[in-house]
Amino acid sequence: MASAGIKPNVRTYTALITALGNASEWDRALGLLRRMRACSAPGGVEPNAYTYSALIKALGEQVPPPCKLCC
Repeated sequence: MASAGIKPNVRTYTALITALGNASEWDRALGLLRRMRACSAPGGVEPNAYTYSALIKALGEQVPPPCKLCC
């Protein structure tokens, strides 16, 4: 996208985070959020509630709960 001069927006990042979560790539999803937040300077991309929801869903499906909650 960047090579074509197209700047990703919050929906683009959120869709990618969702796709990474569905692919069990939650570590890459976290990295993408970090990159997104680094671009949050003036004119950058600010994560929204949908972005954080997608990330929480990705993490919740991949990270096992503590043993106390399982037993």
